[in-house]
Amino acid sequence: MCRTRPGPVAYTHLVVYERQGQTPDQSPVRVPGNSTVRAGFSDDPAALFDALDLLTDDGSPTVAAKILFGMADPEHPVARHIFRDAGGEIVAETELHDPLVLAARSLHRLVRSHSDAGIPPTAQTEALNNALLHRDWSRPDPVVVYQSADMLRVSSPGGLPPGASAERLLSGPSQPRNPALVNAVQQLGMVEWSSRGFDRMWVSMLSAGFEPPTVDVRADSVDVVLFDGVADLGFVAALSAVRAEFGRGITRDAATLVVLRYLLGSSGGAGPRSAGAAVITLERVAALQQATEADARTLMTWLSQRGLLHRTSRRRDEWRLSDRTLAVVSGSGRSFSAE
Repeated sequence: MCRTRPGPVAYTHLVVYERQGQTPDQSPVRVPGNSTVRAGFSDDPAALFDALDLLTDDGSPTVAAKILFGMADPEHPVARHIFRDAGGEIVAETELHDPLVLAARSLHRLVRSHSDAGIPPTAQTEALNNALLHRDWSRPDPVVVYQSADMLRVSSPGGLPPGASAERLLSGPSQPRNPALVNAVQQLGMVEWSSRGFDRMWVSMLSAGFEPPTVDVRADSVDVVLFDGVADLGFVAALSAVRAEFGRGITRDAATLVVLRYLLGSSGGAGPRSAGAAVITLERVAALQQATEADARTLMTWLSQRGLLHRTSRRRDEWRLSDRTLAVVSGSGRSFSAE
């Protein structure tokens, strides 16, 4: 079907303003991100939307186009940022009313400007992107970011997208609520989009020695919390040694890191363990990886074939660190008692 493209007047309400006080016909579209996408379209919103696949069959702007480039709503902010001091008092509160194409950049800058903590930037970025891209845009509520010296909490309006599960955030398939919005944001270069947002949050936090994110899923919201606690530098050193020995690719995802963290004695709730004696069952692996037992077994078999793990002789679906891994980890300075 041939798609028609109406004249510029049909897009005046979607033009992003560069300065307050500009009228729609005075304001060109200025898009942060990928210059190869926006080149030649700054004065032709219709051409930009067409290039980003943001037009319906009759040439009208899609919902994603209005979210990205729509005029600011003075009554309903896109996002709200709240910063608290060590005593819990609100020091600064900022509401962002710009279209998403500008509000996203402003929100990232706000978080970075108040980020004196050790929370990894990658984890912060993924938490913000996930909230902005996957929120329920049919709701008027803003994305709310609560930030303090030792915590970042990102609250996204609406529950999980249809088909997504709180028990499968790490292993479940990507279920974007608005695929057209995600595609346009990726083309604009605003974010390095992948379907592994939660996985990258976990990898970033665990690799820095912190606890993994806490995710609170409700019917009307999804909250992601990142804590800047006391980093387990011993685990960081051990992980660095493992990567040097086996290659970085072997620890490329959260599924492997949660297993290593458990076997190296950093797993919450189990307490310190001897790495030589520590074992992990298939049931525990599946729970940590938020995966089916079949998928968990496949990964553990691969890790064993690579030499990172060793299947115990007592039970088929039970593993420990291999002697090679124990030697590497011991050389990193993390001490363990052998059994």
